[in-house]
Parts: sequence; structure tokens; C-alpha cells
Amino acid sequence: MTEILLYLGSVAGAITAILVLTGRILSRLKKFAKQFNILQEHTEENYLNNLRIIIMSPDMPIGERLKAGEKYIKKGGNGEVKAFYKKLLQDYLESEE
Repeated sequence: MTEILLYLGSVAGAITAILVLTGRILSRLKKFAKQFNILQEHTEENYLNNLRIIIMSPDMPIGERLKAGEKYIKKGGNGEVKAFYKKLLQDYLESEE
């Protein structure tokens, strides 16, 4: 009977250790996921900022500016830069006629 109690005690101890370790791992994964989401938001914001710079830069080739404008709009870019891109595209199309 003592052997069974010792065995059950060791099993209970092992289960407790596994649960504590699992809790710690889940806690760290949650922190990692939060940090990853913040980095992803910043990356998307930087990507849109880079596209804005390309669209607005008169030193960039027109083809690059137009490609950047398409990407900008597909990513949900809006406002003054979108209006500028549409005008840039219109001017380009008219100059090609």
C-alpha cells in the first residue's frame, strides 16, 4: 500500500511540475505574441511610409512611383497621398496619349 501511495505522490508531483512548466511556457508565448503583433504593426506602418515617400518623390522614376501608388492603395492607404497618386496617374496617362 505504501508503494502505491509513493507512486501516486510521485505521479501527482510530476503532473504538478508539468502544469507549472506549461503555465510558464504559455505565459512567455503570450508575451511573445504581443511583441510580435506590435512589431507587425510597426512593419506595416513603415511599409506604408516607404510607399508614401516613393509616391511623393519627384526624383524617383515615374514607373516606380506608380507601382508604389498601386501597392499603397491595395494596402488601404488613403487621404492626400492617394489623391496625389491618382493625379500623378492621370497626368502620366495624358502624357502618353
